[in-house]
Amino acid sequence: MLFGTHLAIAALTFIVDLLTSHGEVGNLVNEIGTINGSTGQCLDLGRYLFNIEADGPWSIRIEQPRPASGRGLPTTAGGRGHSIAGPYQGTGAGARFELRHRGQANFIVDLLDVDGQELGNLSNEIGSFQGRAEASGQVGGCGTTGLSRLLPDDRIMSVILPLTHSAGHRCRIMNRYVNLHRIQRLDPERDYHEIYRTMILVDFGGWDALMGLQFAFYRTYGVPAIAELLEQAGDLIGRPRKRAIDTALLMLELVDHGFADPRGQQVVRRLNRIHRRYDIANSDYLYVLGALVVVPLRWLERYGWRAISWQERAATYWFYRELGRQMGIQKIPPNYQAFEQWFDAFERTQVRATPASRRLMQASRELLVGRFPRPLAPLAGALADALLDDRLREAVGIGTPPWPIRAGLHRTLRIRARLLRLRPARQGPIEVDGRKYGVPLQGLYPHGYTVADLGPPDPPDSTGIGTPSNSGAQDHRRRSLRT
Repeated sequence: MLFGTHLAIAALTFIVDLLTSHGEVGNLVNEIGTINGSTGQCLDLGRYLFNIEADGPWSIRIEQPRPASGRGLPTTAGGRGHSIAGPYQGTGAGARFELRHRGQANFIVDLLDVDGQELGNLSNEIGSFQGRAEASGQVGGCGTTGLSRLLPDDRIMSVILPLTHSAGHRCRIMNRYVNLHRIQRLDPERDYHEIYRTMILVDFGGWDALMGLQFAFYRTYGVPAIAELLEQAGDLIGRPRKRAIDTALLMLELVDHGFADPRGQQVVRRLNRIHRRYDIANSDYLYVLGALVVVPLRWLERYGWRAISWQERAATYWFYRELGRQMGIQKIPPNYQAFEQWFDAFERTQVRATPASRRLMQASRELLVGRFPRPLAPLAGALADALLDDRLREAVGIGTPPWPIRAGLHRTLRIRARLLRLRPARQGPIEVDGRKYGVPLQGLYPHGYTVADLGPPDPPDSTGIGTPSNSGAQDHRRRSLRT
């Protein structure tokens, strides 16, 4: 489905997020000043909402075009501002795109199929430009052979030109999406590990994956029973850096190796060993599992360089369903959509501020603030708070930052996402000296680590033998939680 939105606004700021009835889909507009244009979004069948921030009058018109044919080639399209051109009818003989622009800001051109699925990026440039892209040959001096795949035989196409004030070209048009195209040929229920690993460690590996996981665990602070136990455990407040690094490494080791590999099996045994010493309610286990399913994907939908496919959404569910099974977690919802609905309903009734939640967030906030560059130090606290959503800020006792901070950070992260589209596709996880999966090891594990090194030390009465992989949640009817 192609979802066209026409916008007109005269305001200081205008932010439009598209949401389902139980969660965010993505950002449509984030602009300052007057804007009059249109954008497109591929949507599943369902009910949707707009979340709008504006300082002046605004209007939106929604269309759902269903073209049976497209405009023949050759043809031209032009305009000004945020707009959609097309649809066009491919002939199967390839195509040439000639691009011109006079302006100073970004010119980004994405190619969509008739259903609104993004097929590739044709342009992502800043400033005036004149160039062309061909089905075979050169794109701005960079060789490419993939553009013809953007116009398969008899395929109807549309072109989306978001937030345009300048023009350009883009090298490696298809190369950036090669991992996504491979994912889209896989079966999420059968190939969930390959899909999820590619998404988390390769396409979004590093900062985005780490931020998504970090915010998933932050959400657990808002559940009083979980927050109380986390505070009692002590290391999150006493050694927040080690706790954060160990948690990230345990999860990413499992994502990397999967459940069939001996290394992955060691991780599952380690997770069960850490948790079995506490009384944890199944609902609390289930909430943490749901946070791992839902929260990172919402972060990537909002700030990732490309949209998340339905295959990736389904694979995320199946990956964590298997983790839940091996930890003995009961009553896992039957699919991603049901789990997301359960997660949001749980938060509406269970999440609230407590003294423990405030103290936990204060310790974690200091760690998050320390990650900002030194020139941003005076604003680091407000920027860190702006990364949290309203529900989480309320649950951990943090006030809402001023809207210029929130709008500026959001806009910066969206610009970053568009710039990331210019990079070539990765073929494997990030490998940098002193880091693993993007996690810094300096000062903590300078000579590497074993799975047994991760997490808190075993209790004095420990036998040193790992627990069976299905002995986590089902050992007790009620437990407190350590994530």
